[in-house]
Amino acid sequence: MEIRITREQILAASTYMTLAEKTELLNRADRCFDRLSITSGGEAMPPMWKENYGIKARYLMAALARMLKLPYEADNGDEMLMNEKDYDRFGDSHVIMQIERFKRDKDEAVRDAAYDLMGDYFQLEKAFSAEIKAMLDVQNDAVIRQQQMSKEAMAELPKVMEALKELQRSRDTNDSEIFAKRIEEWQKENKLKEG
Repeated sequence: MEIRITREQILAASTYMTLAEKTELLNRADRCFDRLSITSGGEAMPPMWKENYGIKARYLMAALARMLKLPYEADNGDEMLMNEKDYDRFGDSHVIMQIERFKRDKDEAVRDAAYDLMGDYFQLEKAFSAEIKAMLDVQNDAVIRQQQMSKEAMAELPKVMEALKELQRSRDTNDSEIFAKRIEEWQKENKLKEG
């Protein structure tokens, strides 16, 4: 169902989103990126992160819908995140362009409301993008990535130690067949090649 923005909706719209509302949205910036697993020569590299445009766009469209006082369906229990179906409905209706056209309306009050509405929306969009970029810059920093990789390796250490203890117990029983089998299992689990 197409959305048609009217002069009355422009005049009734909230042309300013409070700082508290903006901050609440900016606090969700960490939900707008995805982890990338990278390998080089079969070896795991520290992970990198990239922006998830779809989630970012749905947060922003939901903010605009709230400013226009238009209903939408939330996603994943997050009232600030518009679901994909409604995002496509708003996008296909070219809601932003409809508002932009009201900047040329013959009624000065409508023009002013459209300018104020879009000015605040674009300020929010810029701040949200900057917040996401800042978080990505930190997450993709080489030192941070290496620390994360080290932390993950340390989390695996108890498993490796337990495997080594089992190997030692097998060797101590002088059962070379069991010992060889456990080494082979450990190599498969850890993707090591016999050397």
